[in-house]
Amino acid sequence: MIETQKPRFNVEKIWTKKSGLANDFIYAVTGDKEKNIWVSTNNGLSRIDLLTKKITNFTKRDGIQDIEFNSSVVLKNQSGELVFGGVNGVNFIPLTVNDKSHLVSMPQIIKINVLNKPFRSDTSFSYLKQIQLNHNQNFVDLTFISPNASHQEGIQYFYRLDGVDATWVEAEGRSFVSYTQLAPGDYRFYLKAMDRMGNESAVNSQLSIHIKTPYYATIWFRIFMITLLATAIFILIKYRINILKREALSEKTIAQLEMKALQSQMNPHFVFNCINGIYEMIISNENDNARKYLNDFAILMRMTLENSKKTMISLEHTISYLEKYLGIEKLRMIDFNYSILVAPEIEMTKSFFPPMILQPLVENSIWHGLAPLKSKKSVAIHIYISGDHIVCEIEDNGIGINLSREKNKHASHNSTGLESIKEHIVLLNDKYNLKIKMDIYDKSTLDPKGEGTMVRLNMKYDWNDY
Repeated sequence: MIETQKPRFNVEKIWTKKSGLANDFIYAVTGDKEKNIWVSTNNGLSRIDLLTKKITNFTKRDGIQDIEFNSSVVLKNQSGELVFGGVNGVNFIPLTVNDKSHLVSMPQIIKINVLNKPFRSDTSFSYLKQIQLNHNQNFVDLTFISPNASHQEGIQYFYRLDGVDATWVEAEGRSFVSYTQLAPGDYRFYLKAMDRMGNESAVNSQLSIHIKTPYYATIWFRIFMITLLATAIFILIKYRINILKREALSEKTIAQLEMKALQSQMNPHFVFNCINGIYEMIISNENDNARKYLNDFAILMRMTLENSKKTMISLEHTISYLEKYLGIEKLRMIDFNYSILVAPEIEMTKSFFPPMILQPLVENSIWHGLAPLKSKKSVAIHIYISGDHIVCEIEDNGIGINLSREKNKHASHNSTGLESIKEHIVLLNDKYNLKIKMDIYDKSTLDPKGEGTMVRLNMKYDWNDY
């Protein structure tokens, strides 16, 4: 039976990243004739001087193939050089290595505060690659230290945050740095150490900081807001266009109705009868009457054309126009009389009427109410004030609106004329807020003995704005 005995090991020291090694993940270990231990890791190559207890780390900046090595790939060649195999080639370590620039170990971040509170992470700060913060977590404190405890005295730190610091900033004896009001974006923090002899460590550049952009500053939110604003502007423009279209249509309709009223005032029957009356006066040698008739007719035509261009005309002008028209009707119609009564409190020059309203109503009374009568015919126009309205009543002793409608139910002139006047009133109220109201009564409905028709027109009295 072969007995075995468990060997005993005397552990003098454990070398780790905290002691200054490049990393704790070791791939290969060997020694050289200068009593140095060489260690390949997954973060570079480290050399431990057993005499001075100093650790020197080598990175790609020193010429090694990469910071990653392969497991157990190390040997000595015939010249005594060390050969390490890595993920990106082979490294030959010369017999003598100048390590003056790497007597200081690369500093490590050991604490992070955000808004003066410790930042919580499942990963050690020494291995932390990135931190992500909200836009309002933009106050960051970083605390760091050099792992090689034997070189802490006289160590000076230098740092730089890309996007904030243009060059290296000296910590001036501090082992921490604070950044406030960081704007949303990506940053990378760089850190290095220097001893009193001017020897620098490798640069620690593994930590990146991402400050998230607030939702209201994101490109999608801006696109949404621009789209929303554009939609609102489009709706407002479309609404305004529709208003302008309605106004234009209203203007056009008013113009058409005014043209119809103008045509009714200058209808061929009326013009023909006037010219025929003038002709009969001339051949009857009634030259004075013919001249007066012709002059009144010319004045009436000119006033009709002028009134058609205006939105409002004064009551004085309106009465003058009605008198010219009724005077001509009286010359051509047998047994016809008229009267116009205006209340004394009405200021004729300061009260205004829409043109093409009263005359068509008077004409309608004469042609459809009085023309069928064989007896005396009369029209009375009464204008007075009622509250804040001016009232115009047109009353005749004709056959009445009911009988007139019955006789003309197969003709279109009467109904069309009244409908045109009503449409004209509706559009004037809509456009100018005139508050015109028209009522038509058959006088027999007001009084059993009544004969004829009464039209009552109510209008706002103050026309000064027009």
